[in-house]
Amino acid sequence: MTTLTIKAPKFRGTRQEDFDSFLAQMILRFTSHNITDDNEKVRITLQCLQGDAATWVATQITQLPVGSSYVPHAWASFDALTTYLREQSGQYYDIKGTAETRLNNIQQGDSDIKKYNQEFNKVKSYLPEGYGKEPLLYHYKRGLARKAREQLAAYPGSASWDLETWMANALNITRNIVHNSQMEKV
Repeated sequence: MTTLTIKAPKFRGTRQEDFDSFLAQMILRFTSHNITDDNEKVRITLQCLQGDAATWVATQITQLPVGSSYVPHAWASFDALTTYLREQSGQYYDIKGTAETRLNNIQQGDSDIKKYNQEFNKVKSYLPEGYGKEPLLYHYKRGLARKAREQLAAYPGSASWDLETWMANALNITRNIVHNSQMEKV
């Protein structure tokens, strides 16, 4: 069993910003302490809950028979627990709606492709499980800068590329665009 030797973050279940920060801090602590066991992550996370968040969990625990080793589905894994906490805090569905809105509006604009890819992946992570691959690819291509999108679409076979291939090739093509524009200035 792993023991954290530094002060762990706390989550009270009040605001989305608090949850995102809490989750990021937990993941950083797990990584820095080489905690990979999902049950251990759940156990440590449960110990960091206070206020409303602790009450949600206590409600689940008090419904179990005394001495039960059953683990409620709500925290059978670290991912399930974080989803459960989002749902209980009333944020989960708001995040999905916000993510879909952001997906509809995401644009590379003047930002570099690496930042665009990171932002796109962040928005994608908040979408409902099973969100279609084709709509994701459509939104990704639509949000790319015009020049990169046109160059990528001109590649043979690009019509059959999946999202990951588009993202990787967009990164490569954008590097070439920047390199070529620098060469033209010389």
